Amino acid sequence: MEIITPTNITIAFIGPYSWYPGLTFDGPLVTGGWEQLDIAQYSDFYGINLANYFFWYDFGAALAVQHLNDGTKPILPGAHINIKRFNNYDPNRITDKGVNEKFDSGGFAMTTVKVIEEEHPDVVAIYGDYLVNSAVYTAAVSTLFKLPYINPAAWSYPLLDRNKYGYAVQMNTMFGIGKAISILLKEWNVRRVAVMFPRNSKTWSAAAMEVLQTLESHRVSILAVLDVNMGDDDAGIAYLKIALQRVDARYIIILGDNKKVGQVYYGLSRLQASIGKDYVWIGMNYPIQKSYSSIDNNGKFDASRGFVCLIGFNEWDKFMEEYNAQFLDQVNNITSPSGVFVDSIAAWYVNIPPAYDSIMVLATAFRKLIQHIESGTMLLASRSLQDLMNSTLFESTGYRGMSGSPLQLSKFGDLQSTFNFVSMTGNASTAESITFAFTDVNQTSYITRPGRLPVFYDGSSTPPSDGTKKQHEILISPTEVLGATLIGMISFGLIHAALCLILAIVFRKTKMRQGSTVFQCSICLGSIISFLGQLTYLNRVYDDLCALRALALLGSLAIISSSLIAKTQRIIIIFASKTILPNYLVKDGIYVAMASCLVSVSVLLLNVWNARSHPFATKVQLSETSFMYKCTSKLCDDWTVVLLWIFNGALLLTVGVFGCLTWNVAPKYNQSTSLCAFSILGSILTISSSHVSLSSPYIQHEIQVLSAWCLTTFVLAFEFTPQIWSLLHSNRQLIANPPVTSLSSSRRSIETLNRKRILEANFPVTFKMKDSKNALLWSQWMRASVVVHRVDGEKVHLVFLPNAIGQRAFAFCASKKSIALEFEFLTRLKFDGVLWLLVLDFELEADLANFQNFWKF
Repeated sequence: MEIITPTNITIAFIGPYSWYPGLTFDGPLVTGGWEQLDIAQYSDFYGINLANYFFWYDFGAALAVQHLNDGTKPILPGAHINIKRFNNYDPNRITDKGVNEKFDSGGFAMTTVKVIEEEHPDVVAIYGDYLVNSAVYTAAVSTLFKLPYINPAAWSYPLLDRNKYGYAVQMNTMFGIGKAISILLKEWNVRRVAVMFPRNSKTWSAAAMEVLQTLESHRVSILAVLDVNMGDDDAGIAYLKIALQRVDARYIIILGDNKKVGQVYYGLSRLQASIGKDYVWIGMNYPIQKSYSSIDNNGKFDASRGFVCLIGFNEWDKFMEEYNAQFLDQVNNITSPSGVFVDSIAAWYVNIPPAYDSIMVLATAFRKLIQHIESGTMLLASRSLQDLMNSTLFESTGYRGMSGSPLQLSKFGDLQSTFNFVSMTGNASTAESITFAFTDVNQTSYITRPGRLPVFYDGSSTPPSDGTKKQHEILISPTEVLGATLIGMISFGLIHAALCLILAIVFRKTKMRQGSTVFQCSICLGSIISFLGQLTYLNRVYDDLCALRALALLGSLAIISSSLIAKTQRIIIIFASKTILPNYLVKDGIYVAMASCLVSVSVLLLNVWNARSHPFATKVQLSETSFMYKCTSKLCDDWTVVLLWIFNGALLLTVGVFGCLTWNVAPKYNQSTSLCAFSILGSILTISSSHVSLSSPYIQHEIQVLSAWCLTTFVLAFEFTPQIWSLLHSNRQLIANPPVTSLSSSRRSIETLNRKRILEANFPVTFKMKDSKNALLWSQWMRASVVVHRVDGEKVHLVFLPNAIGQRAFAFCASKKSIALEFEFLTRLKFDGVLWLLVLDFELEADLANFQNFWKF
């Protein structure tokens, strides 16, 4: 029978092996002494010696390798797993006083991984390095060399970045901790918290930022943000005591490793400050004391009663429970000869099961990779498959273990599990705890565990008050005088804008029109949107309303300003022209397109700003007993905000400039004063309502809504009031006393004119008249009043020129050749021996070629 030699696959165990006496080294490689260490020496599971932790991390992983090789777990048949241990802690940092655990050994860890890559080509994966300060360095270099790296318990938040650490995975659940904490606080009706974390730690700083941003978005008041490192000495503890008491913090969220948390927690407990029946501490790690001297003489964990720990792990099913019991039996078979018994609490406290599962995840991932590849085991052992071994390989391997059944990793490389809320009971000898609730995988719901209640400091299961004094929310309420007044003003504005819109449409063929129906309608619609946006200031503001408010108010400003710019641009072009204009410069098309482009740019900028800045409502404390919500965003100084200010400022400036350019336009079409006033008023109101520093956001909200209302109402007033007035006073007033006693045309002469038969004006005409007696050579813009009346059944058009060499009137019969255009026109007179009267339509629907058909008198 042929004996098949198994293929050797090597996994590197890395960690602070220089901490352990009696080991021998060849560079960073451990060459001997590990198996001779006394297990009993490292059996203080609840102490603060970090060497104890790593010893059991190595123990659990080595046991997994043993089970893979002896067939207990036949995951990789035909392969034999070898272990090479490498030190990643600088031995020069170890002095007579012991290990300097504060030292960041990241640089030494990087060189260790480089040695593995260059001098140990048989290593295909890396396990270990639980030191939070060096894990990111190990992960960065292993990713560079495409060596898979799995961490059992470093809890390194930066490793979630797949771009930087694409080959690193870890057995902790981290993504979503902010949402999980928010769910717990909401369940307990907590709205005030203090947050503590070590500012010099990249991991805990990143985690704290997620927690702070999430709490603020859920309207939880952050009373204080403090540095955990202050707990390193008595002076720092005294400072933390004062800081927490000053803001009356009852719920304190503390992030950091066990030792850092313990220094602060038990330090404050010794001072009898912020620890007790009125306080709840929430963290990611249990607090560990420096010494075993108890605070209340009952045991070293009594003071921790009520400390709530947030831990990511999957609920045990029957398989996981049996697996855990079987595993503990195997562990104790090894440890019992040394007089060490490991129970379930101790095993999980020092992360022996996650260490075991880490190696099994590597093995099952290897199996998944090579099972469909010819000679896959040999290719794996020779590092020929490293390109296929990034973190996605480990997301779902099918392994069922103690950490999950099946054990799955998220797309961020951390353990995919629920967040569990664990309350410490204060047992004097162990870290006994009760898991009383958990979240779903997506951290959207709070789920209680039947029959399990949290234990707070006083032994009760009722969460204490968060110290909130009875407060009331300040609102611009419709039930109050100010709110009712604003409701009335906004309602008036909406009715005003709606009536103007109706008038612009219904009377589009009368003298009421001074421009284009399209632009008048767009101004009305922009005004309606502005008034609706002003309604968002009433009652409480929510996250979605913040984005909606900005879109409504700035969008309406863009619509109104763009319409004014486009229609005024056409007036400038027409009045500056010396000849008949091309069709496209007279009709609406090009100007509507111009206005649409400007509005589109505004909407695009607003959407980009919304996507980047994520506006939300935040709670602002006005006094000890009052508060209100105001809109803010994550990126208040983002480039999108600057662009929005520049763009809207440019719109207002352009309106003002165009107002100045049309200063000498014929009075009927001259809106220069109104345009300049709109530009100035809009700029003043926008700046004052947004940038004036006010003590109360309540007053600022009043100024903002009043400013928007005034600006919008002003636009409607100057755009439509003159035209409504013209509509109410018929064109009969214009010809009440015409100095005309006879009219002539090419068909007949009329000696007298009966004024009673003159009808109201309804449409204008174009004509050309020769006047050989007049030799004036000059050009002037004029306006003509056109009326139609009947004389003996014939339609006769009258054109009144009130400003041309006195008041004169001309008429002609148009029963067969009349040019029926729809709207009031501008006229231009040019005296050069021939009197020309050109009529230009702002919204011409007839063929422009009709302009070439001039009437001769």
